[in-house]
Amino acid sequence: MSDQSNSLSEVVQPDLQKLKRRLASEGLSSVEAMGYERYLRSTLWKTIRGWVLERDKKTCQVCLHKSWNPTKDGMDVHHRDYELDTLEGKNSSALIALCRKCHERVEYFPNGNKRTSLPEKDAELERLQELHRAIVTEGMPLAMEIKTTSKRVRVILDYVGPAEFLEFYSLGSLATGVVLDFFVKFREELRLPLPFARHKLKQRSGANVISRKTNKKVLNAKLDEGRAIFSQPTDTGYDIYHHIMDYVSENQSWKIDHGGAQQISAGDI
Repeated sequence: MSDQSNSLSEVVQPDLQKLKRRLASEGLSSVEAMGYERYLRSTLWKTIRGWVLERDKKTCQVCLHKSWNPTKDGMDVHHRDYELDTLEGKNSSALIALCRKCHERVEYFPNGNKRTSLPEKDAELERLQELHRAIVTEGMPLAMEIKTTSKRVRVILDYVGPAEFLEFYSLGSLATGVVLDFFVKFREELRLPLPFARHKLKQRSGANVISRKTNKKVLNAKLDEGRAIFSQPTDTGYDIYHHIMDYVSENQSWKIDHGGAQQISAGDI
C-alpha cells in the first residue's frame, strides 16, 4: 500500500535512483530512453501506479467504479502526458485512475482506431467526466408499466432519458443486475441456471429464476424491443416490483420516472 502521507516524488525516490543507476550502466541517459513497455514493467512504475490508485481511492475518476482488487479488476492509471517529470513520478497531477472500460474510451475512438493526440485524449476524458456527472445529477430515467392479472405480474421498464447517457449504462446491464440481485437475495430458495450472462436476456425465452422447492419459474426476465420485461406468477410469494424499486433506489445511476409509471389490470397477459 502506498504511503499517502508523503508526496509521490518522495515515495518513488529509492526506486527512481536505483533505476537511474541501472540505466546509466547500460549507457542510457534517462527513463525516457528505456522504452515505454519496459518502463511499465519497472518497479518505479509499479510504485507510481500503486500511489495513484491509493490517492484516487481505487475509484475510476470518470464512472466512479470502485475496485477492491485493481490488478484483478483491470484498474489502470492513465498518463495525461509523458513528460520526464511525470514518468519519474514528480508530477502526480498528470496521472489519474481509470477503470479499463473508461481508459479504453479515452485511448480509442468508437471505431477502434487509437487516439494519438494528447489534447484529443484530454478532451475525451473531460467530456466523459462531464457526461457522467450529468448522469449522477439527473439520473437515468425509467418509465415503468405494471400489468397485473389474477395469474401474473409483469413489470416493463423503458429508458426515457438522453441517448448519450446510454454510453455508460444500458437496460441490459440494469436487467442483469436486477436478476442477479434477486437471485442472491434468495439464493437458499432459488436457483439460476448457469451459465448466466446478459445475452441470455436477449433470447426469446429470456432468463428464468427457478424455485428449488417446486422447480417452477418464479421470475422471467428478458429484453424485447428496447424494453426490460420482468414477469412472475402472482402466487410465487416473491415481489419483483418492490425488488426493482429497491434495486433502482440503491443505484445512483437510475431513477423511476413516476410521472410515466402506469399500472394496468387486464386479462391474461
